[in-house]
Parts: sequence; structure tokens; C-alpha cells
Amino acid sequence: MGCLSCIYWDPKPGDMVEIEKVLYSHWAVYVGDGEVVNLTVSASARYLPISKGHIRRSKLLDMSDGYPYRVNNYLDDKYKPRPTATIVEEANAWVGKELDYNLLLENCENFATLLRYGHGESRQVKRDLCVCGCCTVWAAIIKWFCRRRPKDQSAQEQGMV
Repeated sequence: MGCLSCIYWDPKPGDMVEIEKVLYSHWAVYVGDGEVVNLTVSASARYLPISKGHIRRSKLLDMSDGYPYRVNNYLDDKYKPRPTATIVEEANAWVGKELDYNLLLENCENFATLLRYGHGESRQVKRDLCVCGCCTVWAAIIKWFCRRRPKDQSAQEQGMV
């Protein structure tokens, strides 16, 4: 997938990189020389609630697969980033290891923020859960109105006859 209008920012070691896929963003930590370290799962396990993940080091351009990417250190205002050398050293120490993967609690964004800030957090999951919660509330309200309306109409009709 190519994108002529996409802008690719130049990451520095220790930066979090967000790869903007179709339905979600994938996250990695840039470690230098065009490479990133990230938590991956097989395509078949990506949407399972719990599976096994693998920490891999790969070329950013290969991993992004033509999707747009950008540096996104979005928690820098909330947490102090750890020293660059610490981030890169720890990221490289994780390479080749297997981790539990949980779509909600232990995902690629949690892994990237854990490396950069020493604290795992996923804004993407919080946002998606909020959207799902709001949709559920609206669906319940609509269902309530739809169920209520015929009863009100039939009551009015009985009173008119």
C-alpha cells in the first residue's frame, strides 16, 4: 500500500512510532539505524483477547508495510521519558522474547509506552472502550424508545375508541 501524500517523520532513538493501519494503530520504539522493536502477534491472533506475542526487531520501512507512520511521543507531557540509552538498551534486551498478549492490557502500545516511560498505557484501547461504551448506551436508549412507542400508541388508540 503506497501513499504519495503521506508524511513520514524522522524518528530518533527512543521515540515511539505509530503506524496508522486501517482499523487500528501499531506501535513500536525506534532504536536507530532504521530499525524498531515492537510486540507482534500472528495475524490470526491479533483480535483474540489473549494470545502469545513476540518481541521483534525489524526495519521500520518493512514493518510499516507502506502504511503511514509518525513519531508520536504523546505521553511526554504526562510522564518524563527515560534516558534514550536506557530505552534502546531495554528494547534490545527484549528482542526474541515471548510475552502474553492481551488486546486490552498487554498490547503493542502498552509495550512501547513501557519502554519509553517505564509505564505501560494504551490510549487507543481507552478511546475504543469509551466509543463502545457510548454506542452501547445509545443503543439501549434507542431500544427503550422503540419498545415504549408502540405501547404508548396502543394506549392512545384504546382511549379513543
